Amino acid sequence: MLKIKSAQIKTLLFIGSLVLNQTIYSGIKFGEPTSNLGQLNIGGAIRGKYVYDHDTNPSSSKFSFSDVILRLDYDSPKLIGALDYRIYEYYGHVGDASWLTDAWIGYKLDHHHKIIAGLNPVPFGLDRYWGNTFFLGIANVMGLEDVHNVGIKYQFKTDKNQLSLAFYPIDGGNFRGHSKDARRFSINMINADDYVENGTNTQEKNMVMTRYSHHFDTEHLNAQIGASLWYSSIENKNYSSTGSRQVWSIFGDFNYQNWNSKLLFGHQDIANKDRLSPDHISLGGFDYSYNSATQGDFFSTELSYLFPYSFEYVQSIRPYLNISGYINKKYSDTDSYRVISGISFKLKDLSIQAEHLVGKYDPYLGDQNGLAQGSNNNWNQKTYISLAYYF
Repeated sequence: MLKIKSAQIKTLLFIGSLVLNQTIYSGIKFGEPTSNLGQLNIGGAIRGKYVYDHDTNPSSSKFSFSDVILRLDYDSPKLIGALDYRIYEYYGHVGDASWLTDAWIGYKLDHHHKIIAGLNPVPFGLDRYWGNTFFLGIANVMGLEDVHNVGIKYQFKTDKNQLSLAFYPIDGGNFRGHSKDARRFSINMINADDYVENGTNTQEKNMVMTRYSHHFDTEHLNAQIGASLWYSSIENKNYSSTGSRQVWSIFGDFNYQNWNSKLLFGHQDIANKDRLSPDHISLGGFDYSYNSATQGDFFSTELSYLFPYSFEYVQSIRPYLNISGYINKKYSDTDSYRVISGISFKLKDLSIQAEHLVGKYDPYLGDQNGLAQGSNNNWNQKTYISLAYYF
């Protein structure tokens, strides 16, 4: 039975007040982006979540505060920049986990070329996000989707072509949390926590990435196709040796009327130089660590539909189905999969995403032994609803 405590009732009432009042958090802007001084935009988000875990005995149901996002964006004729910090409630108190997501500054060479330096999203795969889901896919668990590292990135963009070249000497680092080395937003190679069986101690460095995409239009179809490469060195701190990571992907993003389809396929090969555990490497993020297979193929596919009309205060209605996986090259009986069926929409100024997740060998859905390395042969399930007010 669902039990809501007084603190959770206050959270519900607070989020409800955001729906009824559209003027509370409208963001603050200073200046104009076309002026010499530029424009500074101060914004962010307040988010709550409802989680129903189908696999606990008995099953659990909980509504709680999720996080607060504080964001600064700067835009001018030449200079650009962004700062993004996130504050969570993981262990019963707001702020007991928090980390920096973005902290970068950029320079526009002209309308087509720009350079960005600092903590910024890496250019790999479809884009920063590979779909419309809130929970993201298996590639995020692999440390390939929505990754932010410290380095420099060059971007060239026209109506038809996009090219990114980037170099990241280090990852995004640690901030506030309880874990040993996973107190961060991005999934990176880390020093595993003690609860991870046969955990490794590595750090990814000197990441070189390139991404190219081409856009084309026909009478009914708007599409993007492209490819990306990722090469880096891996410092194994237990053995004072250096390995490597090699990843490639090909992808397509297709729009037909109100339908959207995203497809990606890729391969990863990691040499972690670990004599005891050559077939897996420890990853971590969001204050949690686990093992992942070092070699395999991965894929991501999604189909979604954006309704062309709205209902009273409900708009931007998009149902979607996202399927992703990591196929272990050496041990096929431990392949990881994640299936997300969901819907997103806006209720006045409140953004809502409701998702049902089904996963196998998925460390964020109940498999403690890791990604494409797990011991739980079951298909685990979780229902997740995000309620967010962006300002």
